[in-house]
Amino acid sequence: TASAQAVAACIRAAGKVYPGCLLTITGGEPTLRPTFAGEVALALEQPGVGQVQVQTNAVAFARRLDPAAWPARDDLSFFASLHALDPVIYDACTGTEGQLPRALLGIRRLMEGGHRVTVNCLIQRLNQAHLPGYIEALPAALPWNPRAALHFSVLICPEYRPGAEDFLVRYSQLAPALEAAAARASAL
Repeated sequence: TASAQAVAACIRAAGKVYPGCLLTITGGEPTLRPTFAGEVALALEQPGVGQVQVQTNAVAFARRLDPAAWPARDDLSFFASLHALDPVIYDACTGTEGQLPRALLGIRRLMEGGHRVTVNCLIQRLNQAHLPGYIEALPAALPWNPRAALHFSVLICPEYRPGAEDFLVRYSQLAPALEAAAARASAL
């Protein structure tokens, strides 16, 4: 884990080294760092940083962090991981227990606060079959609005990594599932 000083130094350098950049604050889970709020504030005030994005599971925004602490603005967005809407599948994908309701509440609070939110479904073997149900249930689970987007990503890890076969999805199976999910999501 990088020190708070190292993270701050990287944030200060980002806009100088990469003018106009999208600076992503990530972790593991960045909201677990005691310096998280300061990191977001520091990133937003940096000249040369075009956009700040927080990659999060949104759980901390359910209660501990108030989304209103950051006024909604065009240069701040949240990339919220939501791998399943079924609690058992969510727990299997995230290695957590009982966290789905807090993740949904955190995402809802971010959306209700007017923030730009991208809901990211990281597809892997554990949730691929759940994708049609996920798409159907998502509009009822979250207060969708024009500042929200749905994003699909795919778990990538080397085939030789121990346990990789438990998570990886063949593209020949994934592509048709993603095309169908994207079409249905657009219709909804």
